[in-house]
Amino acid sequence: MKLLDLLEKTAKRIDLGVEEPQGVQPPPGFEWVRDVVASTPFARIVVRVFGSERDQKMVLTMPIGFSDVHRKLLGELPANDRAAFLSKMYYSVVMMCPRCRVGFTGVPQEPLGVPEGIVAEIRYVERPGVQQLADDIIVLINVFFLVNALLAEKFPGSTGGQSAASIYT
Repeated sequence: MKLLDLLEKTAKRIDLGVEEPQGVQPPPGFEWVRDVVASTPFARIVVRVFGSERDQKMVLTMPIGFSDVHRKLLGELPANDRAAFLSKMYYSVVMMCPRCRVGFTGVPQEPLGVPEGIVAEIRYVERPGVQQLADDIIVLINVFFLVNALLAEKFPGSTGGQSAASIYT
């Protein structure tokens, strides 16, 4: 079974959709890109997946861009508080997904600047089974909720409406 077929079969079994994103090219070394989509009353959550049948490799990613409102609020924090909060966010994501590569996106203008967002990814070195792939997709969806919960906790009243975090950076 091809990796793309495995992805589609797995997503269907956990009641998620699979879409080919418009205008998105796979990065070098990959042949295809798909979005696994979970729709909730509050958000459309997308796990982006890159795959290569030729090299039998697949990567799941959850890039979460901070909204302009959240970036502004983060920038207004004293540098030590901002660093502590971003460290807590990083630590929380790593604890939720210890197999994930996690990092902040964007290039802050100063050492303790405000990143554009956070990204978590899972890289498979061997073909995953259906259960492993399903578990990993759900973990990355939960990373989305975790990051948004941390932002809501830090900045009560800032979520929803125009300040809702976007999915992609």
